[in-house]
Amino acid sequence: MAKDKLARAKTQTLSLRLDPKTRFVLEFIARINRQSITMVVEEAIRRAGHEEGIQISSKETRFWLQYWDIAEGIREMKMLADNRIPSTYEDDERRTFIQQHIEFFSETNEINEPDRINVEILWPKLDDYLATWRDTKHTDPYKTGRDMAADLDAAGISPPEWPREGKSPPPSKRHSFSRELDDEVPF
Repeated sequence: MAKDKLARAKTQTLSLRLDPKTRFVLEFIARINRQSITMVVEEAIRRAGHEEGIQISSKETRFWLQYWDIAEGIREMKMLADNRIPSTYEDDERRTFIQQHIEFFSETNEINEPDRINVEILWPKLDDYLATWRDTKHTDPYKTGRDMAADLDAAGISPPEWPREGKSPPPSKRHSFSRELDDEVPF
């Protein structure tokens, strides 16, 4: 049982360059609190994460927890969907790629509403899809979509219709409810 728990625990390595004074402060805090240096750094990052956020309105701030998901692809799509988060060229390229192939990544065709199953299947190969897209978008614009459809099919998932009708990404399938509800609906 303990072996299973260890196999599931995942950590990532972070390498930092610190001046001697900052390193001493870190070691000092760790020693007086009987913690490891890693625990001190993790705690400081969590505290900072609860203070830093994106101002949505005068009454709403969005913090890291609104973007967090166990799946890397879901996390990244949530962040790519929010234009208030500063982006790099690579982020912009990924956003454009996803939007141009949105039916593979979202059932509603909205980047902020990822389709978990498809994203978890496709995301590990996203860099490969991007490379293919860069190489073939001017000669065979549907190549990457066919590759993704084949990968979904191989995983037993029905891919979206590809190539789609028309050149533009499909419209949103987000359901909106009319204010004029049918009077015959019993409540």
